[in-house]
Order: sequence, then C-alpha cells, then structure tokens
Amino acid sequence: RAAIFLRQARREVPYAPIVPMLSGWIALGDGRAGEAEDAFRAALALDPGSAEGQEGLGLSLYRQGKAGEAAGPLRKAVEMAPGDAEATANLGAVLLAQGMNEEALRWLDRSLASGPRQIPARVNRGVALARLDRAEEAIREYQTVLAMDPHNEDALFNLKRAEQKCARKDYHHRQGSLTIETLCVHHAQHVKSVFCLERGNLFWCALHQQHIPELQARISDLGTDKASTTVDGQHLNMI
Repeated sequence: RAAIFLRQARREVPYAPIVPMLSGWIALGDGRAGEAEDAFRAALALDPGSAEGQEGLGLSLYRQGKAGEAAGPLRKAVEMAPGDAEATANLGAVLLAQGMNEEALRWLDRSLASGPRQIPARVNRGVALARLDRAEEAIREYQTVLAMDPHNEDALFNLKRAEQKCARKDYHHRQGSLTIETLCVHHAQHVKSVFCLERGNLFWCALHQQHIPELQARISDLGTDKASTTVDGQHLNMI
C-alpha cells in the first residue's frame, strides 16, 4: 500500500519532501539503511526543518552502525519536536549504544513521561540503570515490561542478568569487602579438594590427593566463568 502511494505521489508531486521521506521509511523498514539515508538527506534538502526527516536520517545512520553520527540528527529532531516521545526514545537508544548511560537515561525518562507504554524505551531504561549499578531499579523496569509483554525476550534475558548482579551485590554486602589476592590452604597430609573464595566466586579446586603442605594459588582472570592456574606444576581446574 505504501509503495502504491509512493508511485502516485511521484507522479503528482515529484518535488515534494513527502516523496523521498516516504522512500526513506520504506527502505528503512526493508533493511536498506544506506538507501534510506540517501532518501532522508534528499527530503531534508527540500525541507531542512523536518523533524521527521532528521529522525529518519538518525535511525538510518544508526542501522549502519554509525551511532556517533546518528546522535546529531536525532538531537535536532528532538529540538524541533520536543513532544515526540518516539524520537526522544531513539535518541536515548543511540546514546546508550555509545555508552553515555547517564545522558541516555535522562532522555529515556523524558520519553516515558510522554509515552509510558513504550516497551523498547523501558527495556533500554533498564539497561541504562543496570550499567549505572542500579540493578534493583533495572529489575523493576524489566518486570514492568513483562507485565505488558510477558514474552519479551530482551526483558527476560536482561532481568535474569540483573537478578544475578543483585544476588552478587547482596553476597558482597553480607561478606564484607573481601578481596583475596593469594589463597592459602590449611596444612594437610592429603589434600583432596579446596574451596577457593574470591570476590564472591566459589571455585572447586581438584588437587588429586597430592600432598601439598602449603598452597598459594592466584586467580588471574575473574572476568570469566572458568579460571585456571598452575601450582608446583599442577593445573587446578576451577569450575
């Protein structure tokens, strides 16, 4: 239907901004972001004050992986149409993609004040909160999304991660600020296994019943689920 309207518009008003504008939205919807960018630039050449054209240009740049360039047109779109909740949410999403979490959160809050049922904006708001170490608030945001859309995959995935982060934070709070650089094991004739506690992560170290009077194991990489180290030539597999 949109394509039919576009062909008719090209015949009747070939130089009207609506023609390249509509071409841009159709191309963007079809995944042809480069063509969409060209169309929106053509529309803006005919009507530089178009907030819709600026938003479309920003989105087409973002879809091409140009988040840094996309923020400029989206800022212009929001300036031209400050009440446009969707454009404001898109600006927040682009800023979030650049890691500008605090500013992204401000724009997402502003967008949701105008349109509180925007699910993508709420998911992105949860991401911003989680990045800012506000996991409890992020959990509530994802739960709000799931109340509206129980099968939203992004909210389900992010909720699980936020809950895990919250659990780790609670563990640290109960344990105190424990940071162990070196793990010392009690003396024993036959050490079958050792529990190594490091920053809230529990590792099972299988020592194969070797006699080790004193063990000092350094965990070098705590950013992964599995870590390994070597003590007296033995590999300790930490799961």
